Order: sequence, then C-alpha cells, then structure tokens
Amino acid sequence: MNSKAFDNQSVPKPLYEQLADDIYISIKNNDYPVRTKLPTEKELHLTTGMSRSTVRKALDLLVKADLVVKIHGKGSFVSGSKKAANTVTHFTSLTENLAEMGKTAFSKVVNYEFVKPTHDQCEFFNINKNSTLLMIERLRYMDQKPFCIDTSWFTIDFESLVKEDLSGSLYTVLRKKYSVNPTSGSKTFTITYAGPNASFLLDVAPQTPLMLIQDSVYDENGKPLHLSTQQIRSDRYKYAINQKSLTDK
Repeated sequence: MNSKAFDNQSVPKPLYEQLADDIYISIKNNDYPVRTKLPTEKELHLTTGMSRSTVRKALDLLVKADLVVKIHGKGSFVSGSKKAANTVTHFTSLTENLAEMGKTAFSKVVNYEFVKPTHDQCEFFNINKNSTLLMIERLRYMDQKPFCIDTSWFTIDFESLVKEDLSGSLYTVLRKKYSVNPTSGSKTFTITYAGPNASFLLDVAPQTPLMLIQDSVYDENGKPLHLSTQQIRSDRYKYAINQKSLTDK
C-alpha cells in the first residue's frame, strides 16, 4: 500500500479509512513529526467517538502504509523511514518460514471449544460479550518435535473448521473451504513463560521463556478474520520476517 490509498475519493469510505485519512493528513502536515507518539487507541476512541475496533483498523492501515510503527507496550509512532524496521506489511506464516528453511511441519489439534469472548476480542470482532467464539489449539511439529502451540479464535461463522483436516495449512483451508483470503493485520512479538499446559505440550520445564507471537488478521475486505497466539520454543525455531504476501499459516 502507498499513501495514495489515503487520497480523497468520491466513493464514501468506511469509518476506519476516514480516520486513517485524517491521521495521514496530520502526519503529512507535520502535526505529528517523525518518531512522535500518536494518541492511544483509547484516546482516539474518546475524541472521535469511533469504536476501539475502528480505531485499531485505522492504525493497522497506517502501519501497512509504512507511516506508523507499533511498539508493543509503548504505543504507535510516526515512522522515521519508508520501511520501518519493525513493521510488517504482510504476514509470513510459520509454514512459509519453515519451507524457506527447507523444513516441513505438521500440526495436531489438541483442543477446541466454544468460549465467551474477552473484552479485547469483543473489540476486535465487533461483537458483544454474550457472543461465542471458536477456539482451536494446535500443537505444531518440526522434524517430528513439538515447537509451537498455536491458538486461534474465530467467530462461529467458522464453527465447521473443527471438522476439517488442520494438520497442514489453516489458511489453505480458509481459502478453499470458505473462499476467505487472510490479507492484512498486525503482529506483535513478546516473551512469555511456560505454564503447566505449555510445559507439558512443548516438553520444557515450567517457567521456561518462550517467544509469544500475537496476530490480529483481517480478510481482503478488511473484515476481522481471526486472532491467534503462538507460543514458540526459540531453541528450535527462529522466526523470519519478509515482505511476501500472506500465504499458508
């Protein structure tokens, strides 16, 4: 995406694109100089009257345009370069990364259940607290050894996923069975520590540091598709980022 995506058009835009346009104009006018911290999601929610999910999508659009970089735990900042070092324009999946490493992977579904959404999940999916989400937990293997616990949340529009073969690419299933193409979103990297479940599944000692990757993914129409977390043994896998299109997950 380039800055032309924020130019005014005669066709009415969704609210999140209108908000992204407003922020883009402020950046272009140097109201927010390079490396300046932008208002938080909560502040933008209060000042604009738009929902938190709308604000988040607007900021994600700016990240995709390389105008803004999100730093976990600190906020969103105006990018200092055309390609900020820690922004990801498109997702690169575990499956794709492993293929580039000459490795193959497979997955086992270890748990699935229908759960009530958290506050943040309600904001992302734009649903109420009485809604239901499908949670799917998969154990990912590389060279026959477990290295990742992948937990994903979907709306019940995708409840039949539990009947599909998810040993391979989840995104391939979404494209072929649901005609949905995961296209954009945000990805954060942090550190977590193995609890009892992760310790057992990943065969590590309790409280072992693990890489935690959190994904918020939208389809080609900008509609929220899924949330996911990946707890990864960093001694068995190093995550590589490139700028290819979002493919297999």
